[in-house]
Amino acid sequence: MNNFQKVEQNVYKQSVGIKVHSNTHPINSFKALSGTYVNLYPLNLIENIEELARNLFPIKITDEFISSFTYLPYEAPTSIEDLSYKLSSQFGTQGNIYYVIRIANKPVGWIALMNIGLDDGVVEIGNVYFSADLKRSRAATEVLFLLLNECFTLGFRRIEWKCHELNLASKKAALRFGFQYEGMFRQHKVVKGRNRNTLWFSMLDEEWLTLKESYLAWLEPSNFTQEGQQIKTLQAIYNEKSA
Repeated sequence: MNNFQKVEQNVYKQSVGIKVHSNTHPINSFKALSGTYVNLYPLNLIENIEELARNLFPIKITDEFISSFTYLPYEAPTSIEDLSYKLSSQFGTQGNIYYVIRIANKPVGWIALMNIGLDDGVVEIGNVYFSADLKRSRAATEVLFLLLNECFTLGFRRIEWKCHELNLASKKAALRFGFQYEGMFRQHKVVKGRNRNTLWFSMLDEEWLTLKESYLAWLEPSNFTQEGQQIKTLQAIYNEKSA
């Protein structure tokens, strides 16, 4: 039986959840996270935001670039200055920890830890922007591994992933990364003047041990051909280790 399913009885013979001794440590918002293929650098350590925006902004604005922002709560940046402002203001949010994703020191996207609840041991991974250089790559998977491993090492009990019901790419990514689907919040938000039904996914601390082993095995160079194609999927490796 999983921990979230366990129950106890109180003095009134009522069923209650098991006792939890909170031991969640604060996230160090000044700590960079480094892997084999990618580096996550805290946005609040970037001194020259304009230079960062210049390196992130595409040479040519394409439909692919603009459509990457369809399901994010803000519009696609229209200029280097616009992107610089969005980065400087941390996209109009407070309390989130943003990371610039870099491959060989080249910025290729950003991602955030959001809705951080230390008392409950809960955090959300969100506000994800992967450039064309990052999408569907080994580095993209390592981005998630680095964040998941950092949060669970700090004692978080639950990591969340939320997305628009119609954002099929995000839904597919959540499942591939090992999150479990929990349900849908109907008419959850109004985003850019439109209705948003929100899908909720989560990963629990007790699930991470096997998932961590699966991530590490998937990221091994031996799991890829000389052409860079994966030999085993992350899901296949997880199924083998869970059997």
